[in-house]
Amino acid sequence: MTESVFLNGTYHQMFGDELQHPPYTPALHRKNLLDSYAFSFKMIQARGWESPLHCLEPNVLQLGTASYHTSKTFVDFVHALNPRAQISIVDIAPHPLTECADQGLDQENNVNLRQADARTLLAIYPKDTFDHIETDGLFQFLSADDKRIVLSQCFAVLKPGGVLTTRDRFTPRNADVSTQNEYETWQSSLERRLWATVYPSTKEDMWDLLGKTGFSRTMARRTMQNALKFLNHIVARKPTSKLRSTSTENR
Repeated sequence: MTESVFLNGTYHQMFGDELQHPPYTPALHRKNLLDSYAFSFKMIQARGWESPLHCLEPNVLQLGTASYHTSKTFVDFVHALNPRAQISIVDIAPHPLTECADQGLDQENNVNLRQADARTLLAIYPKDTFDHIETDGLFQFLSADDKRIVLSQCFAVLKPGGVLTTRDRFTPRNADVSTQNEYETWQSSLERRLWATVYPSTKEDMWDLLGKTGFSRTMARRTMQNALKFLNHIVARKPTSKLRSTSTENR
């Protein structure tokens, strides 16, 4: 992970600057996030899994946030489904957490902010703490080793039956030259705009890694247009028994 870009706030400031220059505005960012969250919960329902927000006071973690707008949107989505949900917003960097506090997000009911490293969640949270973990676009900024570490930490702090939702851009393992070039063009553009290193991965590699970690999982795409055609929505569930996940699930 390119930690300095996140720790010194460069990534978050660059992201915030993008939101101030149309066509990508805070309103469009909010709409895209709400659509993504809703799509993830439809994927959960389609698998026949119980909603992670079904219990009286679910414990929810937003792992990594690009901005106040990102976290506010997630809080609104969760509390619309369950107003009693307890939401922890965690990021390795102080910048977005300070922004959230300045906007009063931590004053909303059942919301707390915490600076922490996704690679060491077990240092601050006991095993089987969370019903739901949401992270948007985090894994593309993690090296292969860090992907493995973060997924194992998420698995450990999720309750049995708990769900991880995320979305990231991956290419197929057998991508043709044209597709690979298109992905690399998107990658270079993102790195130039946000100053953060993107670690390419295939959807098959991510699928295998989720399975090796112990998750049941499903993966889907919503569109084939432009760079969004690389965006894979991922839902991963910690089994309620000690049986490991199988390789026959949907993707």
